[in-house]
Amino acid sequence: MLNYVWIALLFLGIGAAVTTDLKNDSIDKYRNNESLPVTIEFKIMPELNSGKTFNAGLKISSSDFNNFYKDSIKNDLSFPAKVTLNANGKSSVLFFKIQNSDPNLLKDIASVSGDKNDITGTIFLISEQSQNSYKAKVSFEEVRFLKLKEVTNSALDYAGIAVNIAIGLIGIMALWLGVMKVAEEAGLIKIIARFLKPLTTRLFPDIPAEHPAMGSMIMNISANMLGLGNAATPFGLKAMEELEEINPQKGTASNAMCTFLAINTNN
Repeated sequence: MLNYVWIALLFLGIGAAVTTDLKNDSIDKYRNNESLPVTIEFKIMPELNSGKTFNAGLKISSSDFNNFYKDSIKNDLSFPAKVTLNANGKSSVLFFKIQNSDPNLLKDIASVSGDKNDITGTIFLISEQSQNSYKAKVSFEEVRFLKLKEVTNSALDYAGIAVNIAIGLIGIMALWLGVMKVAEEAGLIKIIARFLKPLTTRLFPDIPAEHPAMGSMIMNISANMLGLGNAATPFGLKAMEELEEINPQKGTASNAMCTFLAINTNN
């Protein structure tokens, strides 16, 4: 049942993402293939057809940004940047990093490249404004189906996390289930179960005192009380598996399962 819930949530997320992306595309939110007026300030005045990379400053006035993106930022934007001048002297490549305080539109554009802080674009130097600065226009990377990419990337990330957790539990479960098997073969589980029989028969009246599930639950509760969370996990999973075997309604939690879960939550 849980698998169907996750699949439904995934498709719901994809549907919402596609709807948002289509809406953003219809209103041209990111102004793809259009150029934003900026000012490029060079620290050292370069030769425009040198084909080399230079350190520069990128400045975007709040009025130009708001007019272009229909936004409402209050302050001008300024970034340290690198400019690679093409040998033809016409268009160049711009690279700069943004901060968390920068507008969300720039964060969205940065996320397209895979690194949430980096933005690249193509700039066209228009006219010299002063000795070391130029009026220019910059065209950023094309932004399409951004939300859909975020949903699919998140789904893949969480799938990877699930695999790592599962692989990490293999060693822990192998160790402690092996310890439990040794204790069971040595008769230790039966001794503990017999000692705690007055308590367990009241907590779990539906479970026979000598049933293996009782031993697994006792070991789980004991491990939790001792603060051994790594040991408690495999014992708890084993207990639930054994409780399901004697559950008259398969797939529905029995009274013993609910009581055991409540005890674990309390620990």
